[in-house]
Amino acid sequence: MLILEEVKVGGAGARASKKPCLNYVVASFVDVCHRASRIVQIQATVSKRALELIALPDDRIPKLLLDIGCGTGLNGETISENGHHWIGLDISASMPNVVVEREVEGDLLLGDMGQGLKQQQP
Repeated sequence: MLILEEVKVGGAGARASKKPCLNYVVASFVDVCHRASRIVQIQATVSKRALELIALPDDRIPKLLLDIGCGTGLNGETISENGHHWIGLDISASMPNVVVEREVEGDLLLGDMGQGLKQQQP
């Protein structure tokens, strides 16, 4: 969801322009989620359950998982703690920055999954 804010530019009678405030909303959301211990605890529980549900083979060979919409990396942290590797993809530049701040292991991509992943030529 893109949140737009009406901002008047100029004096009286000036046309109103719309300015996206998505960066502010995302930054605020990141700050709340990253610091709210209850949210972190719930997300960790959900992440552990998700790993159980995908039923990875118990062959002690680390798997590579793609976390689409990785956000602050809470799922990736659980994936790493369970001996697997992960690549996180998120549309917001603010989210992966938190992953780096939290020093969660994993590779990060910035992009929109709705646009697909572009393959780079070697």
